[in-house]
Amino acid sequence: MNTQKRIKTVLTLAAVAILALPIGQVQAKTITVPGGDFQLYKPGTGYTVLATFPTGGNSYAQGVGDGLRVIGDGIANYSDGTSGALVDCPGWIKMNAETGGNDLFNNGVDGGVGFNAFGTWSGGRGGMVVSADSLGKIQGGSTYTLSAVINGGAGPLVLELLAGGVALTPTSSITPPDSGRTAWMVISRTYDAGAIAAYVGQPMTIALGTRAVAPEVYFGTRVVFDNVTLDVVINDPDLPVVDAGIDMISWSGQAVTMDPNVVNNDTQVPQRPLSYAWSAEPPDGVEFSDPAALAPTVTITKATDNPSVVTMTLAVTLPGKDPVTDTMTIDVYDDACLAALDLGLAVIDPTDLDENCITNFVDFALLATTWLDDYTLTEPVAK
Repeated sequence: MNTQKRIKTVLTLAAVAILALPIGQVQAKTITVPGGDFQLYKPGTGYTVLATFPTGGNSYAQGVGDGLRVIGDGIANYSDGTSGALVDCPGWIKMNAETGGNDLFNNGVDGGVGFNAFGTWSGGRGGMVVSADSLGKIQGGSTYTLSAVINGGAGPLVLELLAGGVALTPTSSITPPDSGRTAWMVISRTYDAGAIAAYVGQPMTIALGTRAVAPEVYFGTRVVFDNVTLDVVINDPDLPVVDAGIDMISWSGQAVTMDPNVVNNDTQVPQRPLSYAWSAEPPDGVEFSDPAALAPTVTITKATDNPSVVTMTLAVTLPGKDPVTDTMTIDVYDDACLAALDLGLAVIDPTDLDENCITNFVDFALLATTWLDDYTLTEPVAK
């Protein structure tokens, strides 16, 4: 299963969770999982210089963490043009000293590195890792969905959300069958408000791999994990409802007045004031009258001949809460005439000689420059 299909599945799960909650009181977001793609880096560079294994080679690194020695072909290529025999794989540590095989091979879903948890190759000891640092604290009234993509038949599989080091019991799960995992498939665990109620405020970590069990019940050679994600849908009656407004069409240099709709749902009396922050992508040529106002004007100056599409994001924050965001777009043309023509709202009249959507004395002036010019023939000509 490719990455786009995995993302589509995760979004479907999030949408189902949202539909089960009161409208206007939910916020869906993705919590960053450090090392979720198992990207490698050149040691000593602060996780800035990327490291990769040579294509078609047999290089791989044993374990996770920093200063891993590359074995096999024994070489890693760094994005600064150098190479070496060491790599860093931040974000993860071994689950415990008993954990068996867990290597990093160039067999990830996106053509990069994947985490390989072994089965029978490691004598039934499994191969598990856990987040090196907390991913934040469990928030009450929320639904968490932990997911990854996997390929390979080793097991028993482990994908767990831990609260204070304790594995939570999922409300529902998607687990690919042990046999037939010859393509990328989604594995996920969903935890609703009831499943996390006793752990609110506890730090979150993730454990994944293959569990250490007796060899006689162990199976498969290895399973590859990649693209680990953690999504949360927060059910909070205090969150504001945010609508950035309808998409607009404008032209270079023309001021557009934003027209958002925001509802303050704060249950405190008196209600806490909301704060606003507008931003634009791309930001070049965009000027707000006041980006911290609810409904500022924005003027966009174009730099190209083609229509520009600028995405405007409104972030609304209730004190003590994460921002709630929404977006709208503005299509920006070179001028008002081109906008009208492209939208089919105007047709160049034969009398509009300079084709600026206006018939005026400028067109008369153009006509006057050729007034009484005679283009008729004065005598017969050869065919």
